[in-house]
Amino acid sequence: MRRSKSSWTCVFCCFVALFLSIHGPVRAETWTFSVISDIHASFESYGAVLEKIRGPEKEPPEEAAGPGFVMVCGDMSPVSKNHEIFQDVFKNTSTFFVPVRGNHEKEADVEYIKGAILPDYGEHVRMMPEGGVAYALDWKNIRVIVLDQYAGWGKSLEHPRVLAWLEECILSADHADHVFLAFHEPLVPWFPEEDPLWSLLTGHAAKVRAVFVGHTHRYSRRAIEGHGGTVQFINAGNAGQESHSDGHLTIVKVFVEKDRVTFRTYQAPHQTRSFHIREQWQWNMQ
Repeated sequence: MRRSKSSWTCVFCCFVALFLSIHGPVRAETWTFSVISDIHASFESYGAVLEKIRGPEKEPPEEAAGPGFVMVCGDMSPVSKNHEIFQDVFKNTSTFFVPVRGNHEKEADVEYIKGAILPDYGEHVRMMPEGGVAYALDWKNIRVIVLDQYAGWGKSLEHPRVLAWLEECILSADHADHVFLAFHEPLVPWFPEEDPLWSLLTGHAAKVRAVFVGHTHRYSRRAIEGHGGTVQFINAGNAGQESHSDGHLTIVKVFVEKDRVTFRTYQAPHQTRSFHIREQWQWNMQ
């Protein structure tokens, strides 16, 4: 007996469904990380920020996994206490803490980062030789490069050894679809093409997606354009400190896919937990 056209269509659809069930979804995994800054000793506000990052609400993209890590762009002294709060909020999860040295970190804080946090990440972390708390972190399909402005190189990060190590970290990220940078104090040049750091970063804009900073306690973002392309420059505001701030707690959540990165910023007025989405934007592979 001959099959009708509709019968063959049903057979084909069943075959496709079976193929996908065996080989997995065509679309790559979407996962997230979050960026905050300037916690200081504002433990209650910081705890509210971490609770927001943890969830439990499911956010679009619907297939996004829970937070892979939380990066803090400096001024998190006392680091040991703030790390303890983090561990309590994220207990029974695989979410981990990524520290960036700020100008308020004391020697004990630096030693805690180098001795009690980063060693736990094993082969995922590669320290910069004689670079203070500068390191490259590989996780899933990204590389995060953390620079230390207080390691004796200068806040401008123009030292040849810093630039050489940074470029090597970018060029050697063969496994990574995306590279992100972080340091504490903002560096925003008038002419990126003439700035040693930013000419390097925009020259590798095919791989480098964004630079995260803090320090000012005010959220902002802009696109830094150079000859090689555009890199997002994002000040994560603050996650606790209320003085000379924009009056808000801020979280920048990053949704990572193979060929797309979505940035979403949440804010809540100080002394509240009323978080709302301030803005969202996206990088797509051309």
